[in-house]
Amino acid sequence: MSIMCCVYVPEGIVMAADSRLTRTKQTKPPVEIPFVDEPGKAILLPQTTYTSSDNTQKVLLIKKSNVGITFCGNAIISGVTVADFIRRFEIEKVLADDTTEQIALKLAEYYTGNDTHFFVCGYDNDTPYVFDVNRQAVNQSNITENEKSYPSPKDAANDGNMEAPESGVPENLKETVELCDSEEKEITSKIRYGATWAGKMTAITKIVNNAPPLNADWDTMTLKDAIDFAEFLIDTTIKYERFCDDIQTCGGDIDILVITKDEAFWKQHKIYNPIK
Repeated sequence: MSIMCCVYVPEGIVMAADSRLTRTKQTKPPVEIPFVDEPGKAILLPQTTYTSSDNTQKVLLIKKSNVGITFCGNAIISGVTVADFIRRFEIEKVLADDTTEQIALKLAEYYTGNDTHFFVCGYDNDTPYVFDVNRQAVNQSNITENEKSYPSPKDAANDGNMEAPESGVPENLKETVELCDSEEKEITSKIRYGATWAGKMTAITKIVNNAPPLNADWDTMTLKDAIDFAEFLIDTTIKYERFCDDIQTCGGDIDILVITKDEAFWKQHKIYNPIK
Protein backbone atom coordinates (compact mmCIF):
# COMPACT_ATOMS: atom_id res chain seq x y z
CA MET A 1 0.00 0.00 0.00
CA SER A 2 1.08 3.58 -0.64
CA ILE A 3 -0.18 7.07 0.07
CA MET A 4 -0.90 9.66 -2.61
CA CYS A 5 -2.71 12.97 -2.55
CA CYS A 6 -3.73 15.79 -4.82
CA VAL A 7 -4.34 19.35 -3.62
CA TYR A 8 -6.04 21.68 -6.09
CA VAL A 9 -6.26 25.41 -5.42
CA PRO A 10 -6.83 28.49 -7.62
CA GLU A 11 -3.13 28.83 -8.55
CA GLY A 12 -2.45 25.21 -9.42
CA ILE A 13 -2.57 21.49 -8.74
CA VAL A 14 -0.11 19.68 -6.48
CA MET A 15 0.38 15.90 -6.70
CA ALA A 16 2.45 14.04 -4.10
CA ALA A 17 3.23 10.48 -3.05
CA ASP A 18 5.67 8.42 -1.01
CA SER A 19 8.31 6.11 -2.50
CA ARG A 20 8.04 2.82 -0.61
CA LEU A 21 7.58 -0.50 -2.38
CA THR A 22 6.53 -3.45 -0.24
CA ARG A 23 6.51 -7.04 -1.38
CA THR A 24 4.42 -9.95 -0.16
CA LYS A 25 6.18 -13.25 -0.66
CA GLN A 26 4.56 -16.64 -0.43
CA THR A 27 6.51 -19.18 1.62
CA LYS A 28 6.33 -22.80 0.50
CA PRO A 29 6.00 -24.66 2.72
CA PRO A 30 4.62 -22.15 5.28
CA VAL A 31 7.04 -21.19 8.04
CA GLU A 32 6.29 -22.63 11.45
CA ILE A 33 6.87 -20.33 14.43
CA PRO A 34 6.57 -22.18 17.75
CA PHE A 35 4.71 -20.71 20.72
CA VAL A 36 7.10 -19.90 23.57
CA ASP A 37 4.55 -20.55 26.31
CA GLU A 38 2.97 -23.64 24.73
CA PRO A 39 5.51 -26.25 23.70
CA GLY A 40 4.41 -28.38 20.79
CA LYS A 41 2.18 -25.69 19.29
CA ALA A 42 3.12 -23.43 16.39
CA ILE A 43 1.63 -20.81 14.09
CA LEU A 44 1.94 -21.15 10.32
CA LEU A 45 2.96 -18.11 8.26
CA PRO A 46 1.99 -18.71 4.60
CA GLN A 47 3.44 -15.36 3.49
CA THR A 48 5.62 -12.51 4.61
CA THR A 49 5.53 -8.80 3.73
CA TYR A 50 8.65 -6.65 3.70
CA THR A 51 10.06 -3.43 2.26
CA SER A 52 11.57 -4.05 -1.16
CA SER A 53 12.60 -0.47 -2.03
CA ASP A 54 12.22 3.15 -0.94
CA ASN A 55 12.84 4.50 -4.44
CA THR A 56 9.65 3.74 -6.36
CA GLN A 57 8.45 6.53 -8.65
CA LYS A 58 4.73 6.99 -7.94
CA VAL A 59 4.27 10.50 -9.37
CA LEU A 60 4.62 10.66 -13.15
CA LEU A 61 4.33 13.32 -15.84
CA ILE A 62 2.83 12.94 -19.32
CA LYS A 63 5.15 15.41 -21.06
CA LYS A 64 3.08 15.63 -24.25
CA SER A 65 0.30 17.44 -22.44
CA ASN A 66 1.65 18.37 -18.97
CA VAL A 67 -0.77 15.94 -17.31
CA GLY A 68 0.27 14.36 -14.03
CA ILE A 69 -0.46 10.78 -12.98
CA THR A 70 0.09 9.31 -9.53
CA PHE A 71 -0.77 5.83 -8.33
CA CYS A 72 -1.08 3.53 -5.35
CA GLY A 73 -1.66 -0.20 -5.12
CA ASN A 74 0.10 -2.76 -7.28
CA ALA A 75 3.42 -1.33 -8.52
CA ILE A 76 3.94 -4.00 -11.19
CA ILE A 77 1.62 -4.21 -14.20
CA SER A 78 2.07 -6.96 -16.77
CA GLY A 79 5.60 -7.58 -15.57
CA VAL A 80 6.79 -3.95 -15.72
CA THR A 81 6.84 -1.11 -13.21
CA VAL A 82 4.00 1.39 -13.30
CA ALA A 83 6.48 4.09 -14.39
CA ASP A 84 7.38 2.00 -17.47
CA PHE A 85 3.72 1.09 -18.00
CA ILE A 86 2.77 4.80 -18.10
CA ARG A 87 5.69 5.46 -20.47
CA ARG A 88 4.31 2.84 -22.85
CA PHE A 89 0.83 4.26 -22.41
CA GLU A 90 2.05 7.73 -23.39
CA ILE A 91 3.87 6.43 -26.47
CA GLU A 92 1.06 4.20 -27.69
CA LYS A 93 -2.10 6.08 -26.75
CA VAL A 94 -1.57 9.73 -25.84
CA LEU A 95 -1.73 12.45 -28.48
CA ALA A 96 -0.26 15.92 -28.00
CA ASP A 97 -3.69 17.57 -28.20
CA ASP A 98 -5.46 15.12 -25.83
CA THR A 99 -7.33 16.74 -22.97
CA THR A 100 -6.94 15.62 -19.38
CA GLU A 101 -10.33 13.94 -19.62
CA GLN A 102 -9.34 12.03 -22.75
CA ILE A 103 -6.12 10.84 -21.10
CA ALA A 104 -8.02 9.66 -18.02
CA LEU A 105 -10.51 7.73 -20.17
CA LYS A 106 -7.73 6.24 -22.28
CA LEU A 107 -5.86 5.14 -19.16
CA ALA A 108 -9.00 3.46 -17.78
CA GLU A 109 -9.29 1.53 -21.04
CA TYR A 110 -5.55 0.79 -21.33
CA TYR A 111 -5.21 -0.58 -17.79
CA THR A 112 -7.40 -3.66 -17.50
CA GLY A 113 -6.44 -4.70 -13.95
CA ASN A 114 -8.10 -3.95 -10.63
CA ASP A 115 -5.16 -3.49 -8.25
CA THR A 116 -3.70 -0.08 -9.18
CA HIS A 117 -5.46 3.21 -8.41
CA PHE A 118 -4.63 6.41 -10.34
CA PHE A 119 -5.17 10.16 -10.05
CA VAL A 120 -4.95 12.02 -13.39
CA CYS A 121 -4.66 15.83 -13.21
CA GLY A 122 -4.06 18.71 -15.59
CA TYR A 123 -5.31 21.94 -17.16
CA ASP A 124 -7.38 22.38 -20.32
CA ASN A 125 -8.03 25.95 -21.47
CA ASP A 126 -7.02 27.24 -18.02
CA THR A 127 -9.56 24.96 -16.32
CA PRO A 128 -8.20 22.45 -13.79
CA TYR A 129 -9.31 18.83 -14.00
CA VAL A 130 -8.81 16.15 -11.34
CA PHE A 131 -9.81 12.59 -12.22
CA ASP A 132 -9.90 9.46 -10.11
CA VAL A 133 -9.27 6.31 -12.20
CA ASN A 134 -9.80 2.96 -10.51
CA ARG A 135 -10.99 -0.43 -11.83
CA GLN A 136 -12.00 1.06 -15.19
CA ALA A 137 -14.15 3.65 -13.39
CA VAL A 138 -13.41 7.34 -14.03
CA ASN A 139 -14.73 10.02 -11.68
CA GLN A 140 -14.15 13.74 -11.73
CA SER A 141 -13.30 15.31 -8.39
CA ASN A 142 -13.32 19.08 -8.82
CA ILE A 143 -16.10 20.10 -11.25
CA THR A 144 -19.69 20.38 -10.07
CA GLU A 145 -23.07 21.11 -11.65
CA ASN A 146 -22.03 19.51 -14.94
CA GLU A 147 -19.98 16.94 -13.03
CA LYS A 148 -19.35 13.84 -15.11
CA SER A 149 -19.45 10.30 -13.79
CA TYR A 150 -18.45 7.82 -16.42
CA PRO A 151 -20.14 4.41 -16.80
CA SER A 152 -18.13 1.37 -15.84
CA PRO A 153 -18.14 -2.18 -17.16
CA LYS A 154 -19.98 -4.84 -15.20
CA ASP A 155 -16.83 -5.99 -13.45
CA ALA A 156 -15.89 -2.50 -12.26
CA ALA A 157 -15.77 -1.34 -8.68
CA ASN A 158 -19.16 0.36 -8.57
CA ASP A 159 -21.36 -2.48 -9.86
CA GLY A 160 -22.48 -3.38 -6.34
CA ASN A 161 -20.57 -6.64 -6.20
CA MET A 162 -17.36 -5.31 -4.71
CA GLU A 163 -16.16 -2.41 -2.63
CA ALA A 164 -16.11 0.99 -4.33
CA PRO A 165 -12.74 2.70 -4.82
CA GLU A 166 -11.71 4.52 -1.68
CA SER A 167 -10.62 8.12 -2.03
CA GLY A 168 -10.80 10.73 0.69
CA VAL A 169 -12.03 14.30 0.29
CA PRO A 170 -12.37 17.11 2.84
CA GLU A 171 -15.72 17.76 4.47
CA ASN A 172 -15.80 21.42 3.52
CA LEU A 173 -15.26 21.35 -0.25
CA LYS A 174 -16.72 24.54 -1.66
CA GLU A 175 -18.13 25.53 -5.03
CA THR A 176 -16.22 28.68 -5.85
CA VAL A 177 -15.65 29.76 -9.44
CA GLU A 178 -18.32 29.93 -12.09
CA LEU A 179 -17.22 29.53 -15.69
CA CYS A 180 -19.62 31.32 -18.02
CA ASP A 181 -20.08 31.40 -21.76
CA SER A 182 -18.83 34.85 -22.84
CA GLU A 183 -21.82 35.49 -25.13
CA GLU A 184 -24.80 33.92 -23.41
CA LYS A 185 -23.49 34.38 -19.85
CA GLU A 186 -24.87 30.99 -18.87
CA ILE A 187 -23.17 28.95 -16.20
CA THR A 188 -21.62 25.89 -17.77
CA SER A 189 -19.73 24.46 -14.81
CA LYS A 190 -18.37 25.26 -11.38
CA ILE A 191 -14.90 24.58 -10.06
CA ARG A 192 -14.43 23.58 -6.46
CA TYR A 193 -11.06 23.53 -4.74
CA GLY A 194 -9.87 21.06 -2.17
CA ALA A 195 -7.92 17.82 -1.90
CA THR A 196 -8.25 14.12 -2.48
CA TRP A 197 -6.16 11.20 -1.26
CA ALA A 198 -6.01 7.42 -1.60
CA GLY A 199 -4.04 4.43 -0.43
CA LYS A 200 -3.18 4.27 3.27
CA MET A 201 -5.83 6.83 4.16
CA THR A 202 -6.18 6.52 7.94
CA ALA A 203 -3.86 9.32 9.09
CA ILE A 204 -5.01 11.91 6.55
CA THR A 205 -8.68 11.17 7.11
CA LYS A 206 -8.25 11.60 10.85
CA ILE A 207 -6.45 14.93 10.40
CA VAL A 208 -8.73 16.44 7.76
CA ASN A 209 -12.18 15.02 8.46
CA ASN A 210 -12.43 13.69 12.01
CA ALA A 211 -14.10 16.00 14.53
CA PRO A 212 -13.26 18.77 14.69
CA PRO A 213 -12.62 18.71 10.92
CA LEU A 214 -9.90 20.78 9.30
CA ASN A 215 -11.62 23.96 8.15
CA ALA A 216 -9.21 24.83 5.35
CA ASP A 217 -10.08 27.80 3.16
CA TRP A 218 -9.35 26.19 -0.20
CA ASP A 219 -10.49 29.29 -2.12
CA THR A 220 -7.66 31.46 -0.83
CA MET A 221 -4.95 28.84 -0.33
CA THR A 222 -1.82 29.85 -2.23
CA LEU A 223 0.17 27.48 -4.40
CA LYS A 224 3.07 27.50 -1.92
CA ASP A 225 0.69 26.57 0.90
CA ALA A 226 -0.80 23.81 -1.25
CA ILE A 227 2.69 22.40 -1.85
CA ASP A 228 3.44 22.48 1.87
CA PHE A 229 0.06 20.94 2.67
CA ALA A 230 0.51 18.06 0.20
CA GLU A 231 3.96 17.31 1.63
CA PHE A 232 2.52 17.51 5.15
CA LEU A 233 -0.18 14.94 4.34
CA ILE A 234 2.27 12.40 2.92
CA ASP A 235 4.89 13.00 5.62
CA THR A 236 2.29 12.68 8.37
CA THR A 237 1.15 9.31 7.01
CA ILE A 238 4.74 8.06 6.95
CA LYS A 239 5.34 9.21 10.53
CA TYR A 240 1.96 7.89 11.69
CA GLU A 241 2.88 4.42 10.43
CA ARG A 242 6.20 4.59 12.23
CA PHE A 243 4.44 4.37 15.58
CA CYS A 244 1.82 1.78 14.54
CA ASP A 245 2.32 -1.82 15.52
CA ASP A 246 1.99 -2.90 11.92
CA ILE A 247 3.96 -3.19 8.69
CA GLN A 248 5.16 0.24 7.56
CA THR A 249 3.98 0.36 3.96
CA CYS A 250 4.61 4.09 3.37
CA GLY A 251 8.06 5.66 3.42
CA GLY A 252 11.03 6.96 1.46
CA ASP A 253 11.32 10.33 -0.26
CA ILE A 254 8.25 12.40 -1.08
CA ASP A 255 7.90 13.34 -4.75
CA ILE A 256 5.92 16.49 -5.53
CA LEU A 257 4.70 17.55 -8.99
CA VAL A 258 3.21 21.01 -9.48
CA ILE A 259 0.92 21.78 -12.43
CA THR A 260 -0.20 25.32 -13.23
CA LYS A 261 -2.02 26.90 -16.15
CA ASP A 262 1.34 27.60 -17.81
CA GLU A 263 3.67 24.74 -16.90
CA ALA A 264 4.35 21.54 -14.98
CA PHE A 265 7.48 21.20 -12.85
CA TRP A 266 8.99 19.06 -10.13
CA LYS A 267 9.11 20.71 -6.72
CA GLN A 268 10.68 17.55 -5.32
CA HIS A 269 11.86 14.51 -7.25
CA LYS A 270 14.19 11.91 -5.80
CA ILE A 271 16.21 11.80 -9.05
CA TYR A 272 15.59 14.98 -11.05
CA ASN A 273 15.16 17.47 -8.23
CA PRO A 274 16.18 15.89 -4.90
CA ILE A 275 15.67 17.59 -1.57
CA LYS A 276 18.74 19.69 -0.74
